[in-house]
Order: sequence, then structure tokens, then C-alpha cells
Amino acid sequence: MTSTSKNLRAADVAAVVLAGGRSSRFGSDKAQYVVDGKPMMQHVIDVVRPFVRNIVVVRGSSTDPKPNRVATGADAMATDIFADAGPLAGIHAGMLQAGAEWLLVVSCDLLHITPVLVAELLGHAVATVDAVIPGAKKMPPQYLCSLYRSSLLPIVEEQLRGGSYAVRGFVARIPSVYLLPWEGREITSVNTRSDLDASAE
Repeated sequence: MTSTSKNLRAADVAAVVLAGGRSSRFGSDKAQYVVDGKPMMQHVIDVVRPFVRNIVVVRGSSTDPKPNRVATGADAMATDIFADAGPLAGIHAGMLQAGAEWLLVVSCDLLHITPVLVAELLGHAVATVDAVIPGAKKMPPQYLCSLYRSSLLPIVEEQLRGGSYAVRGFVARIPSVYLLPWEGREITSVNTRSDLDASAE
């Protein structure tokens, strides 16, 4: 575990890897789909590992048809408490499990996540900010490749209990958000096999 930046120590950060989707458009479990010799999720874990104190992989509720995910290098597994509530339920489960001041929330299918991006996110985690979210002129804010304070848990839980599952709605309620102007390669998730082919270009 290494120092992440002058503002944030690795001991203050946990990674929450979201792997609870059903991968219906992809056709098989994306988390375990092998790309360049290792599962897609392993690529993400390998990038974030040096920056965090621990890694929690969150899967779907007990009704998840693919419950036996193996995450090499992950420290813990968590399960959605709010069933069928999308990524926000995964963020909630991660906040409950991770035990750190900050959560680096990433989906399991971000093949283009880089150490440079992670360092930039952590470098902007100052006292006056509650979340750091990357975006660009041609790229919408990437809520599932972002940094959130764990103290935002009550907002997440209120959203879920109220039946509002959009991560965008949660972000709109965060008191102070820093939108990181990211000029590197576009951050995209892999939803279909075509997305995977495009990401290799």
C-alpha cells in the first residue's frame, strides 16, 4: 500500500468494485470474461490495488444468477441489501463494508481505467469536497469511476428507501462535487461484445 497523494493516504481509501449486474446484453458474466489473459474485473483490481487499503467486490442480491464470482486480490465480498436497485445498491453495500473515509467506486468492466486517472481522482480529495467525478466535453460524468466520501451513506440509503435508484439523483444531492476535467482516453464501460471490440481499437 502506497501513499496516494499529498491530500489523501491509501489508509483512508477503500475500493468498491461493482460486479452485480446480470450482464444480459453481454451474454455472459462480464466480471469473469477473460481479456488479454485475465478476467475483466482483474484488470480493474490490479490498477486500483496500489492506491487503497482494501478492495470490496459487490455482487447482486441473493437472487443473483451468478453468485460464485472469484475476485483474485479482493479483500472482501459484499452483497446488495436492496435487491434489483442497480449500481446505487452496490455503492450502498460497499459503504457498509469498506470501513474507510473515502470510497473509490469502480465498475468491474472499466478496461481503460489507469493509475494516472486514479491518482488524479485521489489528488483532488480535499477537505471541502465530498466527491470527485471525472468528465470531459465529449464524455458525461462517470459516476461509476469516482471517489465518494463514506459519510454520504445516509443520502444513499434515503434514496434507496424512497425507491429512487438513479446514481445521478444521488450525485445531485451531494453537497460538494468536484468534476475532474479528464483529458485522457475516454472512460467507458463494456456492456456488449461490440463495446469490447471497440475498446480494443
